[in-house]
Amino acid sequence: MGYLLPLFAAVLQAASVTVDKTVLSLKHISYKIYTGISFPILIVIDLIALAVIQPPFNRDALVNGNLLYLLLSAAIAIGSNLFYYRALKEDSLGEIQTWALLAAFPTIMLAGAVFPDERRTSVIIAALIAGMAVAWSHWKRHHFRIAKKTVPFLFWALAIYPFGSLLNKQLLTVWHPVSLELARDAAVAAVLGPLFWRQSAKVSKKALRLLVITNVLSAAAFILQGYSVRANGVILTGLIYSLQPLLAYFSSVVILKDRLDWKKAVALVVVVVSILAVRIIG
Repeated sequence: MGYLLPLFAAVLQAASVTVDKTVLSLKHISYKIYTGISFPILIVIDLIALAVIQPPFNRDALVNGNLLYLLLSAAIAIGSNLFYYRALKEDSLGEIQTWALLAAFPTIMLAGAVFPDERRTSVIIAALIAGMAVAWSHWKRHHFRIAKKTVPFLFWALAIYPFGSLLNKQLLTVWHPVSLELARDAAVAAVLGPLFWRQSAKVSKKALRLLVITNVLSAAAFILQGYSVRANGVILTGLIYSLQPLLAYFSSVVILKDRLDWKKAVALVVVVVSILAVRIIG
């Protein structure tokens, strides 16, 4: 069951980001409008999940530095969303999702250095191989191809986002995955909502329906990912979850008619083989 949690999360998030690209391609939908509306929707979804699952609340969740960790995690989430959706508005879905996977490299190194239980050699090697395969799939004519507005997102993904993964693991020692998503989404909404909510009048009914769909998928993916981090750790979860950008890429080929790249197909095979190798070795 442990391996299925991040796998289901990867599939759900791949579907979500495919809908994201569709929403951002609509007229009058900027990345600011998208993020301003999405987090209030996420809060409603999280509240429904909270009512259904009814997770226990640990009193230590808001003491011993955990409140500070939560606020730092929310701050990283704010930056990640703004940079990601700004880039996604201008760049292709396949390119953005594949670049996002490069954050696995510093995340693996940090998790292995900070958490003793994450120092499983087979998992670390497999995750690094998977990440290198994805990086190789982007190597075109002796250089990496990247859109101008994607550069800030790539910097954030490599330099800042990995610390969010470590904070997430620490928070999940005292927070339930559902409660943590609700608290973090509420903090992000409190910042982005007032900034961008006024522009929501421009959103059509079609766009609003798609926003609800994508955020249901995304909320489910992040909650499952939280369960997986608890059960499997950051590195193994990241290894299996690394399927998500590649699944999103092939989804963009099938649904959004992006051009098929044979190198990304090879990268997908390498990632799958890496996961299977870890599963067999144990």
